[in-house]
Amino acid sequence: MAANPNAGTNWSPVVITVPYTESAPGVSNTILTISLTNNLSFTAGTGTNTVPTSLVIVGQLAAA
Repeated sequence: MAANPNAGTNWSPVVITVPYTESAPGVSNTILTISLTNNLSFTAGTGTNTVPTSLVIVGQLAAA
């Protein structure tokens, strides 16, 4: 089963939805905390090479 059920049989990134909550009208108290551990590496010759990674947060709006 795909991490994103709308992907069908294609590869897709994991989709995480964070519900929006308000402490007052128009005042968000929504918090998103991300902890990323990058264990992507491979051995080449006598050394170990790491593979950089990144995150994209789609839909993040800038503060006014």
